[in-house]
Amino acid sequence: MSKVRVRYIILGLIVSAGVALSALFVHLGAQRDDAKLYRVEMDRAARQIEAQNIGTLSAAEAETALKDIASQYPNLDRIERKDGQEHFFDSETTYSMFEIDGALYRMDYVVGDDARIRAVLHRMDVVLVIVGVGLLLFLTYVFVRIIAPFSKVSTYPEKLAKGNLTAPLTQSHSPYFRRFIWSLDMLRETLQAEREKNLEFTRDRNVMLLSLSHDLKTPLSAIKLYSAALLRNLYTDPEQKQHSVEQIAQKADEIEGYVSKLVQAAGEDFLDFTVRQEEFFLKDAVDEIRSYYNDKLQGIGTEFVVEPFTNRLMVGDRDRLIEVLQNLMENAIKYGDGRKIGLKFGEEDGAILVTVANTGECLSPEEAEHIFDSFYRGSNASGKTGSGLGLYISRKLMHRMGGEVFANAAEDGMEVTVVLVTA
Repeated sequence: MSKVRVRYIILGLIVSAGVALSALFVHLGAQRDDAKLYRVEMDRAARQIEAQNIGTLSAAEAETALKDIASQYPNLDRIERKDGQEHFFDSETTYSMFEIDGALYRMDYVVGDDARIRAVLHRMDVVLVIVGVGLLLFLTYVFVRIIAPFSKVSTYPEKLAKGNLTAPLTQSHSPYFRRFIWSLDMLRETLQAEREKNLEFTRDRNVMLLSLSHDLKTPLSAIKLYSAALLRNLYTDPEQKQHSVEQIAQKADEIEGYVSKLVQAAGEDFLDFTVRQEEFFLKDAVDEIRSYYNDKLQGIGTEFVVEPFTNRLMVGDRDRLIEVLQNLMENAIKYGDGRKIGLKFGEEDGAILVTVANTGECLSPEEAEHIFDSFYRGSNASGKTGSGLGLYISRKLMHRMGGEVFANAAEDGMEVTVVLVTA
């Protein structure tokens, strides 16, 4: 059953309950009106009896006169005077007693049409029963198809968090949780694949470290041997000394090559630089940055200015561009003085330039050249947490999208500019 059907069921139950309550209120109101009417009619009949001096008439004459008076009022069934009848107080209808001119009169009355009242009450009872049964069925449906399945699936995230990834999740018959269970099972399979990948990577890393340690022993042993010989002046021939120095330099180059391969392999394994080359509008990315950082910077008292720009069609990965701009914004917040951060725009050689500028201490030109190197942290990073990979990742992503990113020292801070390719 779709969500739209559930809404219709709920709406139908509410409407039915409203109809039943309305019928009840109307019926009660009608009863109150009828009650007032028959009392007025009895009072009028009593005044007529008194005015016509019916108490002085004979029994036969009084009976005729009382029938004539009762017929004038729709809610009065009959009027009788007590003339010694044994069953005077016995009546199948409701009645009231009046004492007029020393005689006792019984006025039988009905409140409206009894058949109509019974029909209305019967219909109202049926409606209430239908509404009650419908509500009970709906609550049973909610419990069976929603609450009970949810109580089962509510423990799945906890199991996944504890690492129980081997057993597949049981498929739910509830249409509301079928896709949710399927998504959780996909998450389980993804986590399981990541775990196997990590185990394989750990195994390969250990093998590589063992192999690397073995490979490093040879050049290290040679360096130690030549260094010890030079320290002890074992070589008297200048050519031998020169040869030892060259060998040390050569072995050091070998070690540097191993380390370079290790760093490259680590970067390729741990960092994901996948991008999608597609077209998107610059405004979509800028609006998301503006929306997120407006509130954040306002909360810390930093002025945030986004200069006007022309919305152009770009080529690249919109989500990756947002990631790059977020990296630059976070660096501006972390390393700026907190007074002002701005987004500036320009155009050069058919490319769009987006610059994140912040006030505060700027880096020297020598340091600015290295801030995009992996694990590099500038002199202004002292006491601040970070890995030194944010700008490195940003440049890698921009290169994958055919763009560039570079940094410049401004008059009162730093500017980091992203170069984007237009469509």
